[in-house]
Amino acid sequence: MPKPKTPDYTRRAIKAYDSKYDKIAIRLPKGTADEIRTRTGKSLNQYFIDLYTEDLKRHHETTAPPDNTPEEVKKPRTKKNTTLKS
Repeated sequence: MPKPKTPDYTRRAIKAYDSKYDKIAIRLPKGTADEIRTRTGKSLNQYFIDLYTEDLKRHHETTAPPDNTPEEVKKPRTKKNTTLKS
C-alpha cells in the first residue's frame, strides 16, 4: 500500500518553521553526545546554543574598541581664525 501524501498545508507549515532556523550538522566521536548530556544536563542543541552565545559575548568584549581616547580628541574642535594678516 502506498504511503499517504503529506497535505500541502502541512508541508507549508514545516517549510515556514524550517525557514526560521539555520541547520548545521557536526560529527563527533562516538559517545561524545552522551557525555555532553550527562555532564551538562542539557540537550545537544541547547549546549551548542549556549556555547555559541558565550563565545560571541567573549568575542564582542575583546573586539570592542576601548574608550581610551585622549581628552583633547574628545573635545569638540573649534574653528581657528584663518584670516591672513597683511
